[in-house]
Amino acid sequence: MEYIIRERGPMTTLGGVEGLGFVNTKYANASGQWPDVQFHMAPASINSDNGARVRKILGLTSFIYDYMFRPINNRDSWTIMPLLLRPKSRGWIKLRSKNPFQYPIVNPNYFSHPQDIKVLVEGVKIALK
Repeated sequence: MEYIIRERGPMTTLGGVEGLGFVNTKYANASGQWPDVQFHMAPASINSDNGARVRKILGLTSFIYDYMFRPINNRDSWTIMPLLLRPKSRGWIKLRSKNPFQYPIVNPNYFSHPQDIKVLVEGVKIALK
């Protein structure tokens, strides 16, 4: 309601993502009308809370966190995340049983198609420019 009346409040930001961008990698549709990578830009990083919550939510091991992020704990930082818009990998969902209260079996099958990795790597290269 605060957003509707005053244009302020939690609905004024995209869950911490304050910038979006769409790019075509060299693997994008030849028309140029269908970007294949989206960038999410945020004014913080995994290290912003000293590893208290975000690293646990993301499931980062202590080894990875200590190696990559501990040296920059509590420093000003930002994040740019390339996301694959048109993955070619296909997963599946299967009912576990006839019981509607049992969770289904979900296999997202991420990166099972080699093109997905190639596109995402190109997105990272663009982000680093």
